Amino acid sequence: MGLGLGDVPRGIWEAVGELRVTLSALSLARYSALLLILLVTVGLRLLPVRYGVYISEFDPWLQFYAADFIADSVLEGGPLAVLDFFDWHSSITWYPEGVDMGTVYFPGVPMAGAFFYLGLLALGLDVGLETAVIYFPIVTGVLSVVFAYLLGRRLGGEVVGMLGAFFFSVSPAFMARSGLGWFDTETMGMLAMLAALYFFVEAMSPRRGVRGRYVFASLSGVFIGIMAASWGAFLYLLGTLALFSIAAWVLGLFPKGFRRPHAMMMVLALVLAASVPRNGVAFLYNPVALLVYAAVVLPFFSRVRLRLSWGGVLYLVSSVIGLALLVPQLTAFVPVNIGARYLAVVNPFTKFDNPLVQSVQEHVGAGLVAFFVNTGMGFLLPFVAYGMYLMVREVDVKKLLMLILGASSLYFASSFARLGTLGSPFLALVGAFGIYGILDPMYGHLVAEGRGRKKARKRVRESRSYVLAGLALVVVLGSVLVFPMARDAGDSPVTLASASTNLRGSIPDWIEALEWVRMNTPGDAVVAAWWDYGYWLSFIGERRSLADNGTMNQTRIELLAAMFLSDEETALGILEDLDADYVAVYVVPFPLTDPNTGEIFGYCFLQCIGTAGEEGKFVQMARIAGIDETRFINATGQLLPEFWATFLGGLIPYEWSYSEGGLDVYQEAVKYPREFDEGSALTLVFSSSRRSVAEVLIYRVERYTP
Repeated sequence: MGLGLGDVPRGIWEAVGELRVTLSALSLARYSALLLILLVTVGLRLLPVRYGVYISEFDPWLQFYAADFIADSVLEGGPLAVLDFFDWHSSITWYPEGVDMGTVYFPGVPMAGAFFYLGLLALGLDVGLETAVIYFPIVTGVLSVVFAYLLGRRLGGEVVGMLGAFFFSVSPAFMARSGLGWFDTETMGMLAMLAALYFFVEAMSPRRGVRGRYVFASLSGVFIGIMAASWGAFLYLLGTLALFSIAAWVLGLFPKGFRRPHAMMMVLALVLAASVPRNGVAFLYNPVALLVYAAVVLPFFSRVRLRLSWGGVLYLVSSVIGLALLVPQLTAFVPVNIGARYLAVVNPFTKFDNPLVQSVQEHVGAGLVAFFVNTGMGFLLPFVAYGMYLMVREVDVKKLLMLILGASSLYFASSFARLGTLGSPFLALVGAFGIYGILDPMYGHLVAEGRGRKKARKRVRESRSYVLAGLALVVVLGSVLVFPMARDAGDSPVTLASASTNLRGSIPDWIEALEWVRMNTPGDAVVAAWWDYGYWLSFIGERRSLADNGTMNQTRIELLAAMFLSDEETALGILEDLDADYVAVYVVPFPLTDPNTGEIFGYCFLQCIGTAGEEGKFVQMARIAGIDETRFINATGQLLPEFWATFLGGLIPYEWSYSEGGLDVYQEAVKYPREFDEGSALTLVFSSSRRSVAEVLIYRVERYTP
C-alpha cells in the first residue's frame, strides 16, 4: 500500500509526539538548567575582557612560550615534531645555565594549547596562538563543570549533580584558575581529574559488563596520565584513589568484578605518569606510588569487613596517621625525592622551615573556616558538614569515595591557598549532597504516604514539585550569597593589565616596561630582577633573566636577595659575577592627595597599600637571604634608615620626608642619573608613566667597580 501525501503530516505529528514524550518537562528543565549554568560559567570568565585581553599571571606565560615552540615545530615538521619539545634547551631563562624545557616542565598544557590552536587553524580560524590560549581555559572550564555535573549525578543523583555543578562553576577559587588568560597547569589538570573520576565511578558501576568496566577503567587511567603530564596535583588524585581502594577493601565495599579493571587502570596510570620526563622512573619510588601498589594488591586478598561507625572512622584516621609516620622511615631505604612544596602540602608545618615556599602568596595556609570564606563557599560549610555526616551514617562505595575526596581536599586546600581550586568541585558536591539530604526526606515521606498506584503517582508528582521548589529556593539562596562574590572575582583584570596590583583597572606600567625592554635593549642583554618577574622579562620582554617563577635554583634566588639588600659595592660585585646588563625593580607608591585641592603632596608605601612591590617584598628577600628583617622595618610598617642604605633602597626613587600621625610621607628623589654619567655605576634608562600607583624602573649597569 502506497504512502499518500495526506499521511506525511500525520507521520510528522506522530514523530513530534514521540519526541514530546521523550523530552519530558523534567528533562527539559534539567537541560535548560545545565545550559544556564554553563552560560553563567562562560559569562563570569569573560568579564576581565574590558580591562584588556592578555595572558594572565606569570606561569601561564611559560606555558605560552612552550606552546609556541610546539606549534611551530608541528607546522614545520609534522605531528611527530611534537617530540622535539623533550629535546629543547632554552637559554633565555636562568642565564647562563638555561633550562631543559622538556624535562623540567610538564608538557600537557602547552601541548593541549598548541593542538587547540592547530585545530582552529585547520578549521580556517587563524586567530593566533596567543588569542587561542587566552580563551582555551574557558573552554576547559566549561568541560570541567560538565564533568562535575556527571560525577555528582553518578555519585548522588540529579539534584547533587546539578547543585554541585552550579556551586563549582561560581566558586571564586575555581574561577581564578579557569578564567580569561589562565593558561596554566589547572587548565588541563582540573578537567583531566574530573574526567578520570567520572570514568572511575562508571567503571565501578555494577550495570557495566566486563567489557564496559575495562573500557571505562582504561579511560580513567588515560585521564590520570593526562593529569600527570599537566599538573603536580596528580599525586593527590592517585593517592586519594589508592586510599579509597584500600578503605573499600577494609570495609568490604570493594565492587565485585572490579579488581582486574582496577589493577589495569592503576598500572596504566603509573606507566603514563612515569613516562612524563618531569616525573621520570623515579616516580615509581614515590610514597604515593607505594600506596598505589598496596591498593592494587590488597583487593586480590580476602576482604576484611569493618563496619564504618565512629569507631571505624577513628580506626581509619589512626591508620592513615600511622602510614604517614611510617612513610618517612621507609623512604630512608629507597631513593625518594619529595619536593619542598609537596612536603609542605602534606605537612604544613614544614613551610616554616623554607622561606622560599613561604614567600609565594599562593602557598599561604587558609585554615578551615577562612578557606570557605575566601572561596566564596562559606554558606556551604554547614551543608558540607551535614553531607559528611550522612555519608558516614549510611556508607556505600559511592559515598565512601565522595567522603574521602571531600575530607582530603578540604585538608590540602586549607594547607595551601592555591589548592582551593583542587577542593572546590568536591566540596561543592559534598555540600550539594548535604542539601539533598535535607530535601530528600520530604520527597520520600510524600511518596510513602501514597496509597494505590494512581494515588502514589500523584504523590510522586506533588513531591517532585516540592523538591524542585526546595531546590529552586536553595539555588536562589546560593545565588544571593555566592554570585556577587563570584561576579567580583570574575570582574578583575588579568595580572599584566593591572600591573600586578589588586586594583580593579587598567594599569599599563608593566606592559610599557616590557615593550621598552624588547625594543630598546640588545638581543643578548641580561636583566637582573626579583624572581617574580622572570617569566615576563624572558617571554614578553624577550631577554635573558637570572631567575624566574619556577624557583628551581634556590641558591640563585638567595644570591639575588643578598644583592638587593647589600650595599652598592657588594651588589655591583654580584651583578658582575652574574653578567647582568640591566636591573629592574617594581614599586607601588601610594599617592597622598590634599582633600581640598586634590594635589599630590607625597607618597606612602607599606602603611597604605601593602606589599605589592619591592618595598614590601624585601621582607621575604631578607628571610631567604638569612638576614634579620627587623633591621629594615619596625612593627608598624615604617621603613628604617638601614633599608634606604641598601642597594634596593637606592634603586627606589623616593626618600623619607616627614611623619604625621604615625604615617611616613615620602617625596620623589631619583638617586641615579637619567643620562650617562661617568661618576655613576647605574643609569635610570626607563621609568613607567605612573598613570596610577605602580612604577617599573629599569637601570643600565654602566660599571661594576665603584
